[in-house]
Amino acid sequence: MSHVLVLVGSANEGFNTAMADAATTFLSGAGHTVTRYPSLASLPHYHQGFDGPGADVNVDDFRSAVSDSDTVLFVTPEYNGGPSSLIKNALDAASRPRVDGVIHGKPAPVIGAHEHLGDGGYSTDVLEPLHTVSSELASVRD
Repeated sequence: MSHVLVLVGSANEGFNTAMADAATTFLSGAGHTVTRYPSLASLPHYHQGFDGPGADVNVDDFRSAVSDSDTVLFVTPEYNGGPSSLIKNALDAASRPRVDGVIHGKPAPVIGAHEHLGDGGYSTDVLEPLHTVSSELASVRD
């Protein structure tokens, strides 16, 4: 089966972590190898100086984790109508440099959460630019 890397867009333990745990349990039960990235908060704010290897050990480690996976699952809260800054920063780090980003061509489903009634759809809609990095996007909404 495939290797799925789970990226949680919240630095706090809570609902998003619980959703990531549920997805991990489900995917593991289906025969996939699942790894949850330890903390997106360890990534520095992206800038073009990180586009080459060796610029920052945290960015290099993150890109290696994405590169080693077959699928990247984004689990994000919705903040102000979009995904968390942790998810946006991770996407920037994984998709740059533009032609050689390690996420290019990987399926990248999104699970979005919203604190109000609704489906978390805004947080997943904002991640539609994943299409521009040639990834497949599947929004999981219940």
